[in-house]
Amino acid sequence: MGWGGVRRAVVVGALVVPLLGAAGAQATAVTSSGPSPATADGGISDLSPDASASQEVAASATPVEVSAETTPTQLVTAQPDGSFTVEFDQVPVRTKKASGWVPVDTDLERTSSGGVAPKATAADVAFSRGGSQAPLAQVTKDGKTYRVDSPWTLPVPTVSGSAATYADVMPGTDLVVRATPDGFTENLVVKSAQSSDLSSVRFPVSVDGVTARITSEGGAAFVDAPGIRAGSGRERTE
Repeated sequence: MGWGGVRRAVVVGALVVPLLGAAGAQATAVTSSGPSPATADGGISDLSPDASASQEVAASATPVEVSAETTPTQLVTAQPDGSFTVEFDQVPVRTKKASGWVPVDTDLERTSSGGVAPKATAADVAFSRGGSQAPLAQVTKDGKTYRVDSPWTLPVPTVSGSAATYADVMPGTDLVVRATPDGFTENLVVKSAQSSDLSSVRFPVSVDGVTARITSEGGAAFVDAPGIRAGSGRERTE
């Protein structure tokens, strides 16, 4: 998903119609018997292994993480036999804090400013505390920002796990944003057949450090300068 992930959907009963999609998680492992960690395509990288990790393996005869090569989606482990094992995940499973690497935790908590944010994700994600001033949701990473505003003045959200629910933004319709490992999802939950028409609902989007491009499928992709996609979608009405 590039630097961040965003998904949008309309939920009608149990039906979820995704508008901005993200890939699912899948872990793989590659082992190298050479002096350097293996790359994702099975080749050997030019990275030098962490000397302290190699020394620790020799002393303990147990696998040791090569901390210098750890990323949110990659874990390199020095093995007692001199090889290196690389584990890859398609979505972030860890994030860097001041204390070091910690597991991703998308459960929400109230911030000191009164907003709502996940405990530990690969990007800085923040949700509205209610009202009309702050954005509905914002994701920031590497100096790049994707922001979604609400067309309504929002109530104070109800927080449960990774989801913040803004009840009855329209008659019979809730707005739900949910934190993901590297971004958020945005859903309208239609609770009854008599709910208001959603065909005219629009969520203003603003970006900083990325640009919007029209895809060949007729949707929108948000990319940074090197062309890494941050998110994509196509508007639909159900």
